[in-house]
Order: sequence, then structure tokens, then C-alpha cells
Amino acid sequence: MNIQSQISEELWNSISVSYNSENYSNAIKDAFLFLTDLIRTKTGIESGDGEALIGEVFGKKDPLIKINKY
Repeated sequence: MNIQSQISEELWNSISVSYNSENYSNAIKDAFLFLTDLIRTKTGIESGDGEALIGEVFGKKDPLIKINKY
């Protein structure tokens, strides 16, 4: 499978060095860092990380980022 064609160009640019080096653990970490930065950019939230950030953004009755209609 060609993972590059399955994800956004921005995400690919963030993980490509690690992925192409077959350092998949680092590629996953790179992806998490990219997504954390993307969430912060879209919401303006600067504090928190991991579970705290995700809870703040997605864990409310009216989430800051909606990923589906529910």
C-alpha cells in the first residue's frame, strides 16, 4: 500500500523522513506532533497536551472541532 496517497500532503511531509527510513515508531510520533499542532492552529488553544488537549477540543457538548454531525 502506498501510504503517501492515503494521507494529506502536510501529514506526509511531517512523517516521510521517519517512514522512508522504516522508523515507524518515530513516524507515529511525528504524526501525533503534526496533529497536535494542527489542532492548536485550528482552535487557538495553546495549553495542554495529549488527553487534556483532546478533551478540551473534542470532549464538550459543543466541541471546538466537529468531525461528524453527531
